[in-house]
Amino acid sequence: MLATTLLWAHAALLERCAPPELGRRAVLATAASALALRPAPARALDLDLAAETLKEGALCSSQSCILNTLEKLKPVLDITGVPKNAKGDPAVHTPIVTLEPIYGTKREYFSQGYAKFSFSVTVPHPMDNSNPDYVRLLWIRGADGSVLTARAFSPADQGGFSDKKPGLKFPATLFGTLAEPALGGTAKLGATYTPMSYCTGHGLWEGKPFVLCDADDAACDASGILALPGPPLDTRARRKAEEVGRDVLARRAKLKS
Repeated sequence: MLATTLLWAHAALLERCAPPELGRRAVLATAASALALRPAPARALDLDLAAETLKEGALCSSQSCILNTLEKLKPVLDITGVPKNAKGDPAVHTPIVTLEPIYGTKREYFSQGYAKFSFSVTVPHPMDNSNPDYVRLLWIRGADGSVLTARAFSPADQGGFSDKKPGLKFPATLFGTLAEPALGGTAKLGATYTPMSYCTGHGLWEGKPFVLCDADDAACDASGILALPGPPLDTRARRKAEEVGRDVLARRAKLKS
């Protein structure tokens, strides 16, 4: 309806300015062509469409389908012009990243296009009935706006809202592996990535950027990565996301104590 209205309005303007020999049909055709050349309006950050895209992507049975899903997410999760870290408490909204290189059987392959990492992104957001907001989406963003991985959440995924003192039994957590193209992924050794989170009450939050790097390399820039004490956090095991998140938060608390 809006497009039709714009077309007729544009045609009326052209008709007033057009020479008499130009018929109405030609005027309409000219107006339609002019509107068609206009760029489509930029789509704002669309969380619902992102969640729907992820839902469809969960049905993928091939790597090409997964990569196509990630490509679809790039324009949907465009954060251009969206305020970041503007509302709320940073302590409960800033994404926390853990990263562990997976070296495999031949250590030298890691720096030859076969780099792979275990990762987790966790947000210690409480679920409080008096302020019923929650983490809607977590994702890892490339410098060019690409999406490496993402997960959408519902309140139920985070344990639901509580009248009691809000806890973190089910912290919003995204975890898995990041791999280079030779291993079927889209990550790149040495590239910088940023953890992103969206809270329904406090908007977009950006964590500290981190570099995918070789932990044994003296030049490795591990900024933004939580250095966990004790044995490595094995995210390769078949664990539930909230279990990984609780582990991360518990170890983080020990670092602060």
